[in-house]
Amino acid sequence: MTETVANGPKAKVKLEDLSFWQTLRARMANSPEAGALIGFAFVFLFFALTTPTFFTPASMASMLTKQSVQGIVAVGITFLMIAGEFDLSVGSILGVAGIVFGQLLIGEGLFDPLPIGIAFIAALGSGILLGFLNGIILVLTRIPSFIVTLGTLLAYRALALTATSETGILRLPPELRESPPSLFFSPWVLAFIGLGLTVLFAALTLIFVRGRIHHFRTSVLPLEKIIAVVAGVIGGAITTILTIFFLVWFASIFLDFSAAVDIDFGNFNQPRTLVASYASPEDIPEDATTAILTFFSEGQIVAKDMGTLVEVSAFDIMNGPLTFFRDAGIAGNFRSVTIWFLLVVMVVAFILNHTKYGNAVFATGGAGEAARAQGIPVD
Repeated sequence: MTETVANGPKAKVKLEDLSFWQTLRARMANSPEAGALIGFAFVFLFFALTTPTFFTPASMASMLTKQSVQGIVAVGITFLMIAGEFDLSVGSILGVAGIVFGQLLIGEGLFDPLPIGIAFIAALGSGILLGFLNGIILVLTRIPSFIVTLGTLLAYRALALTATSETGILRLPPELRESPPSLFFSPWVLAFIGLGLTVLFAALTLIFVRGRIHHFRTSVLPLEKIIAVVAGVIGGAITTILTIFFLVWFASIFLDFSAAVDIDFGNFNQPRTLVASYASPEDIPEDATTAILTFFSEGQIVAKDMGTLVEVSAFDIMNGPLTFFRDAGIAGNFRSVTIWFLLVVMVVAFILNHTKYGNAVFATGGAGEAARAQGIPVD
């Protein structure tokens, strides 16, 4: 592969003939992401060097937890930005979805309190509906997305303020805060969810690592080879760790409930039972903890007529403490929303880089004529 860069009014130089730092400068000059990357690195290093507590587990946990929700929203916006569009109303849509979830859960308005699963689906549906309305207005009116979503930003915000009597705050009743809604799972359902996630992350690991190896082999520049190695090590490590975790999740549940024996897995400090099954409520010790055990939250095994079920706090699944880190002696309030964020990032990265839809998104934003040549309707 031979590329050239300008070096004066007419002269051009092959990239492979440049030094490492000259190549780096040339790549940064031609990369639209360079400014954001340099700015992020500067801010990160500034606070890391000037604030002793910045680069600590507690600080990292706080930043990850606080930014994961915004990060999930930003991942969705990635599709629009790549395609050359904007959505200024996304914050208002997030607020409306939260209000819908809370209103249905506590039973305010026209509905009695609904199960948390239905409230979650309704909240997700409200976000999809409002985003769909944005798209319909954009397509039918041909008004730029910046203007369309600037208007819907105010309209959707008005919906949230009206639903909360202009306070923007929906307070949960004390009984719901003291006794959060729980979800009951069959151990077998949890086991096969773990198996499915194991297969998913194993496939993502294989695809990602193979892609980085291919990039390394086809690159002729030392800088690109270094980038391929660093990206492969970091990304592969994250997906591999998640693969192992979900494999342990599946194995512990499957073996325990099929053999009716407790399995102790040593964390870093002390053994802890990941899953425990009991025949009747009388057999449950007061300190029984479970499932998702250890890593996601502290739940409790309960016995129901249909057999032994795992009860887990729904709030803990969405944003509960990751007790694994605490048990390992790592300071910091790490929470499960970070896991959801990483999962969303990996799935979206796969869609963008390995599917026809992802190719269409890049073609639409990068070259309209190229997109039309591929039969992608961009007009």
